[in-house]
Amino acid sequence: MRCSGDHVHEKLKGKVWDPQQLKMVFRTKEAQIYPWSLCATLAVQIAQLFVDPFAHLAPSFGLKVPAHDRKRELLSTRPWKVHRQADTARRALAAGYQLKRGALKPLLGIELEPGEAIRWVLQVPHPFSQAAGLPADLEQALQHVVHKGAQIVHERARLLAFWERRAQELLPLSHLQDHAAA
Repeated sequence: MRCSGDHVHEKLKGKVWDPQQLKMVFRTKEAQIYPWSLCATLAVQIAQLFVDPFAHLAPSFGLKVPAHDRKRELLSTRPWKVHRQADTARRALAAGYQLKRGALKPLLGIELEPGEAIRWVLQVPHPFSQAAGLPADLEQALQHVVHKGAQIVHERARLLAFWERRAQELLPLSHLQDHAAA
């Protein structure tokens, strides 16, 4: 629904008196209680997504670009040259970062009308929904930690104890150096 624009919206700023709580509360707190009609509308819309998940995108599926505004012909392909930072881009994508344009291969390798491209892309598994492969050395290190965790903890404790003893041994020497310098 769109606002009719025939009224003024109240700004959710500051505090107001709440007679039920008998204290001042932020206006945003009062606005957290959604009206029943809004809740019912949201519930109907969410239920509709299970019946026809793409119905709300029907206008988008019809998008077209006039032939004179196209950079390339429909159904044409364009070879993609592997970017020098493709591996870094793949890791960045897996971490949820935005990428430099052209760093990764486009999802679609064919020129389509915008509406058709939207329809096709909805069938392609989204990169965020797929597990990204880890570099072999990192995968190996993680497997080492998983399978030899107790050994790693024991070795770390041994090294910490060694360096603590060594620091204690060197502590008297550092006091002697301090006195000699003074």
